[in-house]
Amino acid sequence: MQYSVLVDSARKSIGEMIGEASREVAVLIFVFAPLDRWVERRPYTLSDILKTIAFAGIFFVSGVMIERMRN
Repeated sequence: MQYSVLVDSARKSIGEMIGEASREVAVLIFVFAPLDRWVERRPYTLSDILKTIAFAGIFFVSGVMIERMRN
């Protein structure tokens, strides 16, 4: 009986899962975009840096907003 209570309290809402996924996508973009440039030996320009920050920022902020709106 006690186990079912723990499982019910551990369930996540769809909004929470989408918010977490969006934040994780932001981290992946922020980490792997520069790494991809480095591996392919292409120069990383200011435009590329700004695009990376913008895309990662959009996903991060949207993830935070989705989780905040679910409450």
